[in-house]
Amino acid sequence: MKTLFAVTSLSIACASGAFAGEVTYSNVGFGYSNLSIAGEDAGLYSYGGALEYAQNNWVLGVSAGVASPEDLDLDLMNISVSVAYEVMPGAYVLGGYRQVDGTFDGTSLDTETWSVGGEFTSGGFSFGLGYMYSPDANEGAYSAFANYALDAQSDVYLAGAELLGENAVLVGVSRDTNKYSADAGYAVIASDLDVFSVSGSYNFMPYMRVLGDVARVSLDGIDANYWGVGLGYAVAQNSWIDASYGQIKIEGETADILSLTINFETGKSKLATQKVLSNVSDLLPKPLEGVNF
Repeated sequence: MKTLFAVTSLSIACASGAFAGEVTYSNVGFGYSNLSIAGEDAGLYSYGGALEYAQNNWVLGVSAGVASPEDLDLDLMNISVSVAYEVMPGAYVLGGYRQVDGTFDGTSLDTETWSVGGEFTSGGFSFGLGYMYSPDANEGAYSAFANYALDAQSDVYLAGAELLGENAVLVGVSRDTNKYSADAGYAVIASDLDVFSVSGSYNFMPYMRVLGDVARVSLDGIDANYWGVGLGYAVAQNSWIDASYGQIKIEGETADILSLTINFETGKSKLATQKVLSNVSDLLPKPLEGVNF
């Protein structure tokens, strides 16, 4: 909670002119999801915030999130800080730190991760490389992405990562206009897990929209299928209250999911890395969008 308060306070301070640069992006969100299966309910609360601030050649990013399931002795809080420096037009070197504080049934789940990388954008094409290291696990992971902007509203992208000798690859497409948005992606993780997801929204009134998403996860011959529909109300530009209902089916078992998300967003990130991460997060089913991890 203190971390989230600090992020929100910094956003307000920057927006009010306490610093000489520019707030390029800010976000505050809340989510609640309830999963019901065989007469049993499980709820998840989540909330978080993010801020990006730019001054001269520097770009600073801060984000925080909290996830707290009901009826489960589990609490997680995430905070991340990133710094980018533009060494030449379109080229940034990146560094970051992420800490997750949590407990499960009295056992600490605390971890920290350091990251370095770089990105370059020329015209509509962007690519980036990164490396993350966790001192707790004494393990590192490599990542890379390429993104091509078909126009000001459409992107196709390819992202990959390597961890513990296993590879993950994701290919996706995203389009976001004032009237509608659409995202589709396919991922292969290791040799036995693949994921396909499609999501979208349509603004049928200036302040109302309908939502829909489907996803399929296959692991070792076991399939999980999800579909969801929802309705959203705009409280401001790019700031929505969304309610949705969905179902997930696994091996003949069906679970119902109700969710409510509230999201206030302004601006756009200067970094191509964050743009790709945002497109990937748009592929998530609506019940998971409130989880800022």
